[in-house]
This record gives sequence, C-alpha cells and structure tokens, in this order.
Amino acid sequence: MPVVSFNIEKYTRYIMIDTNYVKNTNELRKNAIMKHKVKSN
Repeated sequence: MPVVSFNIEKYTRYIMIDTNYVKNTNELRKNAIMKHKVKSN
C-alpha cells in the first residue's frame, strides 16, 4: 500500500512539473511573438 501511494505522489509531482514547464514555454513563446510583432511594425 505505501508503495502505491508513493508512486501516485511521484506521478502527480511529474504532472505538476510538466504543466509548469508547458505554461512557461507558452509564456516564452507569447513573449517572443509579441517582441517579433513589435519589431516588424
């Protein structure tokens, strides 16, 4: 039983890291697009 809960904990931690990474890359991409738009105008 403890092993199962530990695996779930580990799994949720990976998901959290994953979603944070996706959020950060989306923000970076948005910022890059905005900068590019400003430059081209």
